[in-house]
Amino acid sequence: MEPIKSSICRSCRLRLSSQTKARSFSTSSVRHVVPPESPYYVDIPTSYQPYLPWKPQPKGTLPVPRELFPASRPDKPSKEYLENVTQDKLEKNRIPEEKLTKLGKHKVKMAEVRKEQLREGLIGLHARKQAELKAMERRSQAKQLERNALIAQAEREDARLTNVSVPSALNPSPTTSLDALRAEVETAKQIHAQKVANYHNFTAAKHENKMDALHTLYMNARKFITTEKQLTQLIHEQFDTDSDADRLSHRVMHADFKTTTSKGDSMWNLGAPDSIKDMIADASGSHRGRDMFATVSTTDRFKKGQTGEKARFARDQERFKKIAEKLSGGKI
Repeated sequence: MEPIKSSICRSCRLRLSSQTKARSFSTSSVRHVVPPESPYYVDIPTSYQPYLPWKPQPKGTLPVPRELFPASRPDKPSKEYLENVTQDKLEKNRIPEEKLTKLGKHKVKMAEVRKEQLREGLIGLHARKQAELKAMERRSQAKQLERNALIAQAEREDARLTNVSVPSALNPSPTTSLDALRAEVETAKQIHAQKVANYHNFTAAKHENKMDALHTLYMNARKFITTEKQLTQLIHEQFDTDSDADRLSHRVMHADFKTTTSKGDSMWNLGAPDSIKDMIADASGSHRGRDMFATVSTTDRFKKGQTGEKARFARDQERFKKIAEKLSGGKI
């Protein structure tokens, strides 16, 4: 009868198998076969199923494969293209075979081999690409059919009986979703049409304003100062304040400049002219702008749309217009 073998752990088996019966000459203790730093010091049982072997991944990345048959060149696998890329030498450039050396014959042979391999390679790669595209299309169609079948299939009876009751108003149907989508598209179309109409109206109004400004400029062009003589004469008429009696007798009198103390010999009789700020602040069309600006309240200006950025823009436009009128000498 064979003795019963007791179960021994792996570390003990390694230690017992490595021990010898030879005695050591040293008096120190024998070093352990399995030291504490060894992974076998603690016995961990292994599974009967082997571990998946680990394959190290090579370093670096592969380049993107070149597209041999792009959409811009559908004629690559054709016979004409192959004849063009594998043309033979012209008769006048071909060297007779009897005059070729051994190296020359080898080069001619290798050239023919390269041409044949290029033709066969293009034809084979094109056939493989077509086969892969067809297989991909078949897989895609099969997946689409499977998806449509899963969507259209009826609900399982056990799932229908165990589902939580949901009101029909809270459970949207495909028809309700389509109606909502159609309403959203219709709203987007209406918004787009309104924006297009607004743009056309704005363009038409801008064109009308431009034509009106050009017409006003044309009508007032007859009053423009175009020569130096006219400018000198106007300066003397408007700003000449010499007190000499001889020159005062030849001065032109203007009814617009006439006051109770003056006969209208100069515009300075009315005092200093209005500044640009006073003219811009003349919202009601009065002659003295600074008085009007003092009387108009903030509420009135707000009602007329003359506050904030819009008011600043309007003031700037009016200022540019006044400056242009002063520089050009006419009404714009």
